Amino acid sequence: MKKEHWSIEITPRVSLFKLNLKELLDYKDLILILVKRDFVTTYRQTALGPLWHLIQPVLTSVTFVIAFSKIAKINIATDVAPIVYYMSAIVIWNFFAGILSKSSSVFVNNASVFGKVYFPRLVAPISYIISAIIGFAFQGFFLALIALGTYVVGNYPLHISPLLLLTPFILLALALQGVAMGMIISSVTVRYRDFIYLLTFGIQLFMYLSPVIYTIQQIQDPMVKSILMLNPVAPFIEMFRYSITGVGEISTTYITISLATTFILLFVAIVTFNRTEKTFIDTI
Repeated sequence: MKKEHWSIEITPRVSLFKLNLKELLDYKDLILILVKRDFVTTYRQTALGPLWHLIQPVLTSVTFVIAFSKIAKINIATDVAPIVYYMSAIVIWNFFAGILSKSSSVFVNNASVFGKVYFPRLVAPISYIISAIIGFAFQGFFLALIALGTYVVGNYPLHISPLLLLTPFILLALALQGVAMGMIISSVTVRYRDFIYLLTFGIQLFMYLSPVIYTIQQIQDPMVKSILMLNPVAPFIEMFRYSITGVGEISTTYITISLATTFILLFVAIVTFNRTEKTFIDTI
């Protein structure tokens, strides 16, 4: 009897810490399809469509300007336009929060697809990262136009730092953090759906613990400042805001700690994700 040869053989994972990058590359077309699907489903039945990518950070920034600069009288640098000050942090936060939010429900939202068709499950989180990068590109370009507008019309000086060239590094670090945290949460939500309902509140609380509304420089208590900087996203939000506004605190020590935390989270995430992937379809 002639032995059959299969072009693709699907077998259970032997190691919990295994990343088949070659297999992910083989599914690059599927990744692009999922990115397109993400944009279509997000803006389905909306009049303005992808323009919400630009409107949302502007509306949030204007709200912060009114609430914190005008009403609460929170002091920021006098030579920085308030809308640029807030929007520079909101744009980079939106990038991280979008990846975290979508990755946290990757099993629940894709259960019907995962149960019918085989493909590497990491394809979905990777598509979320690409979608977030595209969204950041639009928002970042719009932020640059607003900063230029405040320079021309409002006579605010431009504070462009060479650190702006490190934006790809900042995006990579925050993307890995968002996916890692999201994958860990998604592995938990397979059994405990309560976390899905707590997710929005948790992300909102996480934002207030991150230097979005304020900068670390404004914190007077050294202990509180150190605790806030141990937040892995804080050093990178500070770095990006500083590169645009010249306001913020750059610490190589806390950046190093944040990177170490990122790799630990990524290790835990891959292990839990691979273990959950084996049996999640029976549970969900």
